[in-house]
Amino acid sequence: MFLTVYFDLSFEETVRRHNTRNREFGEKDMRRWWREKDFSSVLREQAITCEMDTDSIVEKIYSDLNADRKAIAFMSI
Repeated sequence: MFLTVYFDLSFEETVRRHNTRNREFGEKDMRRWWREKDFSSVLREQAITCEMDTDSIVEKIYSDLNADRKAIAFMSI
């Protein structure tokens, strides 16, 4: 069981968050790498948006993991 989370943030928000931590690269490098809405074609990613606060993000991840656990248990019956 695993969960893949995609932080669906604007480039500006990504840079703002990146600037709050120690960093080895900056905005110029990030701009070269950036791909808007770069969702995986093979993973079932759960989107996290900038409108969600920390508590909402934790609750979503917990809920999604719990739902996957219940689905796996049901399939085992």
